[in-house]
Amino acid sequence: MGRDGKLRVVVLTGVDSTALRSAISKLANLPELQISAILFDSEPQTVRKRLRNLRRNVRREGLSYIPYRLAVFLRDFIDRLAARVFSLQEVMELLRRSVPDQAFCLTDLSQKYKIPIMKVENLNGPTAVETLRNLNADLGVVLGTRILKRSTFSIPRIGCLNVHMGKVPEYRGLPPGFWELYEKQSSAGVTIHFVDDGLDTGEIVGEDSVDIHPRESLETLQKKLGICAT
Repeated sequence: MGRDGKLRVVVLTGVDSTALRSAISKLANLPELQISAILFDSEPQTVRKRLRNLRRNVRREGLSYIPYRLAVFLRDFIDRLAARVFSLQEVMELLRRSVPDQAFCLTDLSQKYKIPIMKVENLNGPTAVETLRNLNADLGVVLGTRILKRSTFSIPRIGCLNVHMGKVPEYRGLPPGFWELYEKQSSAGVTIHFVDDGLDTGEIVGEDSVDIHPRESLETLQKKLGICAT
């Protein structure tokens, strides 16, 4: 802990989303915590690695995983087309003028709470390990990133907590909400657990769930899970 008695927390992530920013904001407003830094995994995936991950996920999840990836690809493609009409920077500036107190990206959040963002390429790489060790963190909070190796998740004094959008052990891994819809479940869950060497197999410290509407889409369910996770 720091000299002020607060728990020193480091956030480990590789995404910039509304759910992520909401979770960090809530952590930053807890009086007993101090967020020392946000470690951001900025290493781009190569085509070869993407194909390897696709093959691995199809073997694990089945052929139904392919339509999910196609839907994600189409959504990203449409977003890129929209960006040609209105640049992301223009949209962000308009949003900031409209709602000045709202954080619309991690940079906004960093400035609001004075939390440094440290881009470390691969969170399992030597730069991330050295940076995390130098931060002398009590706890790591994992929000939306690659599977961490022991060389990373074991550095914080208490360990690392992962926020997983899925009930465990039934729904480990990705994609969030997909298999619950595919199997026509009535609810989907969020689990907070310690990170260990397995895939979402660590000790559970908290869990919650949301109802699945009969006409629920994957996008709306993932948004509900994101809200639940924060």
